[in-house]
Amino acid sequence: MAAPTTWDLLRCFGRTYFVNVAYNPRGLQNIGQIFALDPILALIHEDAETLRAARSRHIAHANCHPFFVPALIGILLHMETAVAARRLSPQVFMQFKDATANALSAIGDSLFNGSMAALWALTCACLVMEHGYGLAAWLTLIMFLSLQAVRFIGFSLGLRRGMGLLTLVRDLNLIEWAERIKMCNAVLAALFLHLCLRGSPAPLQIGTAVLLLLVCRYFAATRIPRVLIACCLIIGTIGLARLDFIPTLEAFLAP
Repeated sequence: MAAPTTWDLLRCFGRTYFVNVAYNPRGLQNIGQIFALDPILALIHEDAETLRAARSRHIAHANCHPFFVPALIGILLHMETAVAARRLSPQVFMQFKDATANALSAIGDSLFNGSMAALWALTCACLVMEHGYGLAAWLTLIMFLSLQAVRFIGFSLGLRRGMGLLTLVRDLNLIEWAERIKMCNAVLAALFLHLCLRGSPAPLQIGTAVLLLLVCRYFAATRIPRVLIACCLIIGTIGLARLDFIPTLEAFLAP
């Protein structure tokens, strides 16, 4: 079993950005994950038969949150090394593989899609309303670079710790942090609504806030797609702007 070089590991990490390129309805990310794993699999499984068996372990259904894919790839490589050294059986590997992917996917959906993305969008929206375009751009750049750091650190820790990375993720209480961020998002949403209706009569501001809460509660209870909520908000905003209840986009962008 040949030891992977730094270049080999960087190749694997770079390929994690392309796991969704071959996304398909049958195996989801399976082709992309094999593509990311293959440079190291070919090194640790020198025999053609064992290499074929290793690839076949990843050809079935595979899915994980894109931002946690590097961590998952690092864990899988750590475990594949244990399989090649016969410290871990392929059957046990498959059980841990599915459990790991499901855990990271659930945490990623809650932390990134449900919390951090909304935090970035609402903060930038409030900054733009106050003509803070430069701050919004810097915030976007900082969050983008932070995300790349999270991806790289996850990949490195997955390689070194394997399944131990899940213990670290659990100790960080990322799900609880996601809930706290959602509370901050609620405050930012209220602030954004205030900025939109600034200068309007108080009854209109209160009525709009109450109506928005009722609409969101209704959509949450009926599980109607969030895209429809966004469309309703956009249509409502355009309607209020045409009625001169709130400023138009040109007024927002005016110096």
